[in-house]
Amino acid sequence: MDNQAIAVRFLFLGLAIKNLELDIEHVKKAPFKIKEPYLTGLERAHAKATEEIKHLKKIMYNKQIKIMATTRNKNFSHYIFHNGNQKEELSYYNYMIRKNVKEIMEELIYHTPTKEYSERL
Repeated sequence: MDNQAIAVRFLFLGLAIKNLELDIEHVKKAPFKIKEPYLTGLERAHAKATEEIKHLKKIMYNKQIKIMATTRNKNFSHYIFHNGNQKEELSYYNYMIRKNVKEIMEELIYHTPTKEYSERL
C-alpha cells in the first residue's frame, strides 16, 4: 500500500469509528427487546477498527505521513497530505467519502475486506 493509500485508509477508518460509536449509543438507547446481538456485532467491529487504526498510526509515524482536514463545504472536503517533506492537497467528494466509510463499516461488520483495500495489501 502506498503512503497516500495508508493516509486515506486512516482518514476513512477514523470516520467509520465515529459512526460505529454513534451506532452503539443509538442501539443502547433503542427500544429493542434483545440488544446484545446488535451491540456485540458493533462492538466487535469497533474493536477491529480501533486495532487497525493504531497499526496505521504507527506506520504513519514511522514514514512521517500526516493527513489533516482543511475545509469542508456542501459537496467537497479538503485535506492536506504530508508525505515526509512533500505536501499535497486532496479533495474528496462528500458522497464518495460516505461510500468509502460505508464499505469499511461493511468490511468490519461482515468480516469481508473491500476488494480495493485487499488488493493493495
